[in-house]
Amino acid sequence: MCIRDSSLSMLALEKLLSKELKDDSIIIASNTDSINYILRDYPINYIISDILSIDKLNEINLEKKLNNNNVSLLLFIDKDEEYFINDKDNIIKIRKSGTLQEDVKNIIYKIQNNKLILYSEYDSLSKQEKLVTKLLIAGFTNKYIARELDLNEKTISTYKKRVLNKLNVKSTVELYQILGNR
Repeated sequence: MCIRDSSLSMLALEKLLSKELKDDSIIIASNTDSINYILRDYPINYIISDILSIDKLNEINLEKKLNNNNVSLLLFIDKDEEYFINDKDNIIKIRKSGTLQEDVKNIIYKIQNNKLILYSEYDSLSKQEKLVTKLLIAGFTNKYIARELDLNEKTISTYKKRVLNKLNVKSTVELYQILGNR
């Protein structure tokens, strides 16, 4: 899927990244309207943009929208640009390197680094929390999980809340989007 107001090099970047990162959906956006449209209509993991300003991002309250949709923005900036924004959980700065292949490598590195952080958080869950997480991802209800594990349904609810808090997700749908193929 492509938003057609992007430059040719950004479209090439999107195509290369889609080949390299088969488990993730990536789309290019060149303005805040495109981002709003994408967040509303597409189930994606990453938005890449090279011409958005921080002022515009703050103006549309993007960080909250990204969090709500469990999407990360890869903000692609020129070597000499100075952005006064630190990497956040869902807004990642990537400096253009000059060649498309190096840019792809940099983006893949950043994405994999973000996943490693999440997986290390998953690995820090207790044995019982991991078991409940796997069953939640499989689509089972709290009631079913409680019956299978011979626990109280409220105990399962507590485990579920702990897991969501520890992994910084808001719902089991988000949990599935993040860890569904783990």
